[in-house]
Parts: sequence; structure tokens; C-alpha cells
Amino acid sequence: MTLSANNFEHLFLGALALFVVLECVLTMLQTHAADRAARHLPEPFVGRLSEAAHRKAADYTGETAQAALLLTFLGAAFALLMTFGHGLTFLTALAMGLSSNMLVVQWTLLALLLGAAALLEFPFGWFARFRVAERYGYMRRERGPWLARTARETLAGWLVALPLVAVLMALLEATGEYWWVAGWVLWVLYLVWRWGFSTAKGLFWGRRAKPVDDPALVALARDYLAALGIEMTDLCIMTRPRSWDHSHLVLAGFGRRRRVVLFAHAAARLSRGELLALLAHDVGHIRHGHAFLRVVLFSLVGALLFWAAGQFGDSPEFYAGFGLADVPLDRPGTHAGFMIACAIVAFPVLFYPLRPVVNLFSRLMQYDADRFAAQVARPDDLVRALVRLHRDYATTLAPSRLYSLFHYRRPHAGMRIEAILTRAKAEGRPLDEARFPYGFSVLLAELDRPVLERSALARALADGREEREETESRRTVDEALDDRRYAVGLEVGNDPAGAEGNLKNDTAAALRTTKDEAVPDFLLRTPPKTPSVPAEKADGEGNEDDETPKTETTKEGDGARAKNNADTALSQPGAKDS
Repeated sequence: MTLSANNFEHLFLGALALFVVLECVLTMLQTHAADRAARHLPEPFVGRLSEAAHRKAADYTGETAQAALLLTFLGAAFALLMTFGHGLTFLTALAMGLSSNMLVVQWTLLALLLGAAALLEFPFGWFARFRVAERYGYMRRERGPWLARTARETLAGWLVALPLVAVLMALLEATGEYWWVAGWVLWVLYLVWRWGFSTAKGLFWGRRAKPVDDPALVALARDYLAALGIEMTDLCIMTRPRSWDHSHLVLAGFGRRRRVVLFAHAAARLSRGELLALLAHDVGHIRHGHAFLRVVLFSLVGALLFWAAGQFGDSPEFYAGFGLADVPLDRPGTHAGFMIACAIVAFPVLFYPLRPVVNLFSRLMQYDADRFAAQVARPDDLVRALVRLHRDYATTLAPSRLYSLFHYRRPHAGMRIEAILTRAKAEGRPLDEARFPYGFSVLLAELDRPVLERSALARALADGREEREETESRRTVDEALDDRRYAVGLEVGNDPAGAEGNLKNDTAAALRTTKDEAVPDFLLRTPPKTPSVPAEKADGEGNEDDETPKTETTKEGDGARAKNNADTALSQPGAKDS
């Protein structure tokens, strides 16, 4: 069956209408879900967030959803402008006026299209990602620096894309009529490389990762992983890299031999039982082959997209249906650039229904890993770990399930906790019941100890630092590690757009607490006289993005301020913390 230009036009308009209507409905569901959830706190989070802060989070969630809807309208308008507004035709004519070489014409078309999209999105992105957060007090950056940095990043991304697009165009041109097969192969190779790189990256963090100097903890982790079929080669600690914003620890390596890299914020917050639960979660991903399944899924999605591009890449009706007139199909070449331009504009709309399917697959893998962890560890340890490591208190703790399915690949911490509790209740299993794997035994009292004492954590992160850097940061680490004046679990200096925050504040912030949260014994001990190095400086790389306001403290005023902040913790949230 041959599709006419009218068929393509009607298909695209129908998909565009579905896209806009569904996003409007999802936004209403998200706003109403946040409003309903604001009436009461989820039980696992009681004591970590005040009712007023929870109400504020609900309001903020509604406004961010509406700001995201504004970007949806912008995307739909841009798609209409580029297709039926003859924007692609205009850009093609402009590119052909600059060169007669078809490869250069296609490269210029893509460069102009990407540049136009970036310029159009910039002011609306500022409102959605900065202005709303600023109104609620969750944005600590000044407007000027934020705009300057975003502009630099946008320009840098566009400049980096230009040579990559040129190389891609040359490769596709060299493969002839099967360019779409070559494009899919490149996509699969990228997925495999990304999988292998992320798995092995922790093996090469030698300069930044420091061995844990606690034989009991190392033995506990090694024995537990051995009972789960994993051979631990090393246990290290480091501050979390920016690119691993969803991770708390990494089992790096291939096969059964793994290096455990524990990030400092998790080491500072968790007990040893909670650490075992997180280890079990990651082992669940490994044993169930989730990384490989993810590669297969995205390979199949890529195959569908490239197949569609290859089928219609030489069809005049296809281009006419999307408003791209006068495509020089009579000239020799693959014309892949014209197809890619149409794909950039139209495919996000045409394949919008695939988004919840892909997200559902990724979310099911998280639930599956949680189920495995609850079977081989104590469920309440896993629940407490999720609560303690959750940092996105600026948004609602109970988002709409449909909205979350369409917009997030990872389920919210509250959804994961609910699934764990529901399964334990269905099985009639007490939450504190330990079902450790065969061959592993441990005193339950040992599981309630903190992962690392404060001094041991500081020593591990300070190992290898130069004396000058240690001297400069002594005062900072003493203030950061001893200060327990956080409000409602929110870290100052972090943006609300993601679930994770500034790396520079990770370790120090992890040791802060709220008024209603029990303070671990090791935090109440007298700080050691031996100077420590701050966790945020331990990796040898400063964070220029830290906007945390510096607070000068004195011995006389520190206690009064701490008491005052603790009293107001349940009514005034701090800045949000993927």
C-alpha cells in the first residue's frame, strides 16, 4: 500500500493532536494528585517533612507540570512551523543557496534546524527551569549567571554537534541505499559502548576512589556478596560524579567479579543493614540481566525508527506530507539528511505513544531489583535506605502514576516503598524479618551500626590530599560535618529540577538531620582533634557551581542558631536538592 501526501499529513496532525491533548490531561492529573497528596504525609516520610513544606511541594509540583506543558505547546508549535509553516522548506532553500554540494546542503540544513530549535527553546526553558524554582525559593543561583551558563552550554552543545553530524552524514552517504541499516548499527554500537563503559568506569576511578579502611565493613560486604554469587575485589569510597546522579553505589566490572564503589553521601547516611539492601538491589540488576535487556529494548526501538526512516527516505509523498517541498531527490545520494531533519521535527510526535512503553520497561526493572533485594535482606532496611537517600523534597511525594509513567524512567521513591510494603503485606512477612542468603550470617546489632564513623569517612576521602589543600579545608570540614541544622531534609544550594544535587554538598549535607530525626550516636561524639579534609574536596576537583550561602559561626552563637533552625525546620523548607 502506497501512502499519499495527504495520508502523511493527516497522520501527523492526528498524532500532534493526541500529543497535545494527552499532555494536557496528564498535567491536570499530576496537579490534582499533588493537591490530594498534600493533605497527609506518606507514613515513611513522617518526621522528615512538615505539613507546610509538603503543601508547598504540592503547589510547586503543579506549577512545574504546567511549565512543562508550556514546553509541550512550544514543541507542537515548532513542529507545525517547520512542517506546514514551510520552515523546513525555507531552511533547505537557504542551505542550497550556500552550496551546491548535496552533502554540505544536508549538513547545513541540520545545523540550522538544531540552532533554530535551541534559540526558540532558550527563553521558555528559562521560565520552566529557573523562574518557577526562583519564585518558590528553590533556586539559589542568580539570574545572570544562570542565563550565562545555560547559554554557554547550549552553544557548546550545538558546536559539538556540528562535526558529529558531519561525520554521521559522511558515513551514511558512503553506505548507499542501506544507510538506515548503517545508522541502526551505529546506534547499537553506541548502546553497547555505553553499557560497557558504565560497567567498567568504576574500575578506573583509582585516583578518586579510596579504599575503605574498615576490615569489619569490608568483610561484611564481601561475605554478603559472596553469598549472592558475587566476588568483591575491592570496596572503595568516593564523592559522587556529576554523571551518576541517580546512583548511590556501583558494582563495577564484568561477570561475577565486581569492585564496589560506595559514594560518600550514602556512606554518611546509611546503616550497614541498609547498605546490604542497596548492594542486594544492584545484584538484582546484575543477576536478572537488566543492563542487557535495556540494550535490547533500545536497539529494537532504534530499529523501528531507522526502518521507518529508510522506507520513506526516497518518497516524495513523505516529504510533501510534512511540508518539505522541492527536495532534490533526483540528485545522486542517500538524502539521509533530509530524512533526519524530518525525523527531528516529526518523530517525537509520531512515536509519542512509545514513550510510556519504554518507561514502563525501565520502571519494571527497578521494581524487580527491589523485589530481589527484599527477598535477600530486611525489607525495612531497604525502605529506610530509600527514605534516607531521597532528596527531592521540593516536589510531591505522591505524583500521578500516569504522569510519572509518561515522563520518568525511574519510579518515584514513594512508589517503590509502597510496592515493597504491599508485597511484604501480601506475603505476611514482618518488615524486620531477615532472610539472608544461605551461607551468610551476621549479628543483627551489627546491621544497625553506621556504615562508617565520621572520622573514618573523612580519613578515607582525605587520603592522598596535599598538605596545602588539607590546611585550607580544615575549618570547612569541621563546620560541615558538625552542623546538623538542616530543615526538612532539603540541601541548600541544589536545584529542584532533578532528584540529586550538588556534589560539593553531598557528603556534608548527608550528615545533617532534622528536628524529628534521631541523631546517630557517632554524630554526637566530640570531633577528633586530628584535622579532617572535607568530603566535597576529597576528589581533587572543586565545584564551581556551588551556590550554598556561607555561614560564619561562633562558639557563642552556634548553639542558639542551631536551636532556632531546628525549631523552624518543620515550617520553612530549604532549597531543594534527577
